[in-house]
Amino acid sequence: MTIVIGIIKELEEDLEEAKRYEEKVQPEQALKRYQEIEKKLLAIETTPGDSDYTEQNRVLAFVLMRQANILRQFGDLEKANATVNLEIEAARASGDNIAIAQSLVSYGTTCVTQGKKEIGLASLDEARELFSKGDSPDHKKGLGWFWIIQADMIIARILPGGDENIIEACTKALGLLEPINNRQGIKRAYEVRSNAYERLGEKDKAFADRQSQANY
Repeated sequence: MTIVIGIIKELEEDLEEAKRYEEKVQPEQALKRYQEIEKKLLAIETTPGDSDYTEQNRVLAFVLMRQANILRQFGDLEKANATVNLEIEAARASGDNIAIAQSLVSYGTTCVTQGKKEIGLASLDEARELFSKGDSPDHKKGLGWFWIIQADMIIARILPGGDENIIEACTKALGLLEPINNRQGIKRAYEVRSNAYERLGEKDKAFADRQSQANY
């Protein structure tokens, strides 16, 4: 491992620490940390084609994805768009399929929120294909969250379907996320599925899901 790769790995660890602010519902603090990590990554001098360069861009793409997610939450779509464009550039420069798929999810959700439905859904489908090509925890996590996004879009009436389809999507998500213990995704999937069960009048199943959600 080169010295530069070591520095990038340390920044990737810092990124995982920063994600805890999101888990604690402290998006302002998370965004600040992500921006600090981005600056440190961009300050590293690398050469295109080298392993240092691809690793730098892989981590940079993920940092930018987290920033874009928060900016969308804040309703700052102009900055979210600019960040997503930088994210896609970094992901493609990395040559990493997971980074590319994650950037496509970010781009797709941004397009959907702005009314560019066809472009957004096409990007999400491309991401699903990439996530489906592997069996690593990152592949499972990405595909699991794809199904959660599908459920959310059915709820928002962006996609056709009803509560049965929402339950099906969340069940697929849980089947992928529970084995890798992706707590945030598991909690979200149980929450969405329990609400769907409630609307269908299946109170026992709704209660069981809420109990499971509470464990996370």
